[in-house]
Amino acid sequence: MLLRDFITENNLTLDQFAALIDSTAATVSRIARGLHKPDTKTMEAILKATAGAVTPNDFFGIDTGRPGNDSTPEAAA
Repeated sequence: MLLRDFITENNLTLDQFAALIDSTAATVSRIARGLHKPDTKTMEAILKATAGAVTPNDFFGIDTGRPGNDSTPEAAA
């Protein structure tokens, strides 16, 4: 799941989500818009705050064969 979708679906503001992961709204905004990839510490916090709904792979779009993953090998070529 994309971070921006998680935030929207859970009716969170950027400030609220930032507080959950001990970050800033500006950083969350950049990550959610795909302008910045989270570092390891931030990714661990995102994983925990989303109860696993947003995973490290969601930032790279690698097809894992999980249901709901729209990435395909053809799209990566």
